[in-house]
Amino acid sequence: MKSSKASPNNRSPLEGEPMKQGRSPQLNGWGVIVQAFLKEFLPRHSRESGNPDKQPAASPLRLTKGRRLFFWIPAFAGMTRGVKVTRIFLGATALALFAYINYIFWFHTRYELWLLGDSAAYTAWHGLRTPGYPAFIALAHFLTGDLRWIMPLQLNLLLLSFAALATGFSRLTGSRLAGLTVLLLLCACMPILKTAAMLLTESVVVALVCFHLAALCFHLHRAGLLPALCIGGTIALIYMARPSVL
Repeated sequence: MKSSKASPNNRSPLEGEPMKQGRSPQLNGWGVIVQAFLKEFLPRHSRESGNPDKQPAASPLRLTKGRRLFFWIPAFAGMTRGVKVTRIFLGATALALFAYINYIFWFHTRYELWLLGDSAAYTAWHGLRTPGYPAFIALAHFLTGDLRWIMPLQLNLLLLSFAALATGFSRLTGSRLAGLTVLLLLCACMPILKTAAMLLTESVVVALVCFHLAALCFHLHRAGLLPALCIGGTIALIYMARPSVL
């Protein structure tokens, strides 16, 4: 008569319970979270089998209402814990990088604008200048009452456009690692970042070009009305700021 007791060889090394025939041991706890976190950096075709547009199956790691902690953000609704941890990690990395860049600019310049030869032509309406950048300066002065705020406004507009382009490229390629690489490369280009300290059109125009490319990436990923409007709107703004770019 065969014993009903399972042999040690048929027990799961993680659960301590007999394994069913045809099934491999499953990770649990932090092992599944780390595995899902690393999996999110792979291209879409490597993360999903079959149709790339097919939605992944429901995961047992979905949080219950009592264990949401800080994962309650509406944008994370319906995501697994691995995806949430990945997005929070990428968001925290981008915010820390942006805060560090802002600190460097404040420490070295105290937000004092660099006035160059053409700067005086943008502080007032001029018949030989397009109205885009003078309107930006006038709006910034109206809202803050001090031209010193133009530098942080230009700098953070530039950083926000970098983040938008990195996100769009990540959606287009299906790889968050590609998006993070684009963000790091853009933030490492100090000559472009230094234009934010100048009272010139360069930083605003670069930001608008990045927003335009980001809208193109989102539109190529999934065509829609909003990306199409952003594409047309950024072209119009670039034309008003510096037509020679087009």
